[in-house]
Amino acid sequence: MSDFKIQTVTAFVAIDEKDGDEGVIAFFDGAGWMPLICADEARIQSMLPLAKDVCRRSRKKFRIVQFTTREDVTEKYIP
Repeated sequence: MSDFKIQTVTAFVAIDEKDGDEGVIAFFDGAGWMPLICADEARIQSMLPLAKDVCRRSRKKFRIVQFTTREDVTEKYIP
């Protein structure tokens, strides 16, 4: 059994040029909406072409954002 724990989450974020608002880029894969969020470099590289395509089609710019502070909150939601 591996002791791997996610320490960094990376999100592909679209930017609304009118007001600067941001939103996580997602795509519909037939089973539902899938956000472009990942936890390793290989996934970043594999999702990059999809993020570029989604943003090209929607005429939005995007950035890749990493979140690096981990806080386990399970106890707050599952008794």
